[in-house]
Amino acid sequence: MKAAGSEALPMQREALAMYRALYNGVDHPALAAAINNVGLSIRAMRDRGALPLLLEALDMKRRLYAGADHPDLCTSLRNVGLLYLTESEFEFASPFLRDTCCMSMRLSPHRDTPELASSLYALSLSTSALQRHVIRQCALQMSFRIVLSHHRVLGSDGVAVTET
Repeated sequence: MKAAGSEALPMQREALAMYRALYNGVDHPALAAAINNVGLSIRAMRDRGALPLLLEALDMKRRLYAGADHPDLCTSLRNVGLLYLTESEFEFASPFLRDTCCMSMRLSPHRDTPELASSLYALSLSTSALQRHVIRQCALQMSFRIVLSHHRVLGSDGVAVTET
């Protein structure tokens, strides 16, 4: 059985080469997305070669969005943080995951999202490993609050009676 992402990777690399030729050193959201996609496919195969690509995509998005919050930038921050987390490099994961959580909150100030909940949970894992229990506890409580707020409360007949 092939590893996840391995079948798509050759086509993604070909597309990335086309984007690189097309944009010829100029930052562009489509190029950043192509770089990110190759990095994610490599990460899915548990290959350490993903990090340089994910960092390249993140750096390009930082230049593209120049100090502004943007969902694509937030996603790239999260991708890098999660890669460091899966590699047990918690001291590197925490800043990326913290920035992801903060940006997610700024992008959606009046609603909790599943993406924010999972980012908070990942942050709690990385900070736990670094013995930062206060931050971990806060992130866990917020994560669970968000998850619970998205579940329906069911009556005895299984029909939703309230929804948040």
